[in-house]
Amino acid sequence: MTTVWTNGCFDVLHRGHIEMLEYAKSLGTRLVVGIDSDQKVKKDKGLDRPFNTEEDRKAMLNSLRCVDEVVIFRTPQELGRCIKRFRPAYMVVGSDWKGKPIVGARFAKEVCYFERVGAYSTTEILEGTNKMKKKTTPTTPALSEGTIREVIDQMLRTAFQEHSRHMESHLHDIHERILRLERKQK
Repeated sequence: MTTVWTNGCFDVLHRGHIEMLEYAKSLGTRLVVGIDSDQKVKKDKGLDRPFNTEEDRKAMLNSLRCVDEVVIFRTPQELGRCIKRFRPAYMVVGSDWKGKPIVGARFAKEVCYFERVGAYSTTEILEGTNKMKKKTTPTTPALSEGTIREVIDQMLRTAFQEHSRHMESHLHDIHERILRLERKQK
């Protein structure tokens, strides 16, 4: 069994999270996800976070086909102990962690970096929601059905193009890993 580890807040699940989790699962047979406790999220992100409780976040992640187990950690030290306990073959982290110290990396055989998908960010989503509430007024004109359809069509085209480019990059990474494994076996 090949265990893969990833961790984060996963406060408001979005497409970037899902694609990262699916990528992580593609590297092995068992995906373990560590999530920050509510207290840790408050400390790291601010008093108005998390948006969803740790139990709700755990339940949402556990409902995904690609996730096999979810554990909650309260401190960086506890995170390190969790990773050590699972001894993953692969640890998947966001590409924004390149060149930075990664808690528990020494317990994984390999650290894999996942490129961000578009501009998806829980913080941006939550701030955007707040900005939308502030900007919406009773005098805002209604959009026509045709305009709404045009906007949705454009958004879908853009999302599909981004997804295609992103998946091509990950398929290339998987292919490279297969080639490395084949060379090791020879």
